[in-house]
Amino acid sequence: MIAKQLKVGMIVEYQKGLYRVLHTQIIAPGNWRAFVQAKLRNIVSGTQTETRFRTDEDLQRAVLDRKDVEFLYADGESYHVMDTQSYEQFHLTAELLGDAVRFLKPNMRFAVDSYEGRPVGVELPQTVTLKVVETDPFMKSATVTNSYKTAKLETGASIQVPGFISEGEMVEIDTATGEYLGKAK
Repeated sequence: MIAKQLKVGMIVEYQKGLYRVLHTQIIAPGNWRAFVQAKLRNIVSGTQTETRFRTDEDLQRAVLDRKDVEFLYADGESYHVMDTQSYEQFHLTAELLGDAVRFLKPNMRFAVDSYEGRPVGVELPQTVTLKVVETDPFMKSATVTNSYKTAKLETGASIQVPGFISEGEMVEIDTATGEYLGKAK
């Protein structure tokens, strides 16, 4: 694959490591040769780097194995999951899961990407429905603008929700941004 074919979300082998493409842009400055400006995140260490590639530079796309798993329970820094095909149980670290731990609840299904038998990343569903367990009561204000307040979810995560959301309600959350999307139907 050549550099101008890079897309967000791809995983490539670069400088003897695995990197996820976070952002890519082709830049053609006047009379000069075009290049690809890419923001990459090392899958193992989590460090981000920005780099430039010639548009015709050859890159190796990493071949990952993807498993669908079901979250079972958390035990300190270990998060135990089960492969939905083989029923094999294994654990993932909080470091590997990153921000995803904020939205995990028992029986939730998601995908785990592995490289050479070692888990290197996870992909949660686009949205999750979670219960609000703690929030301040609604205070009607004299302003026309939307007022947001902090709400604690059943997973322990805290997010900003509109003032009319109360304890016990189910809300939809975007797992990529951690933002409130609306009340669950």
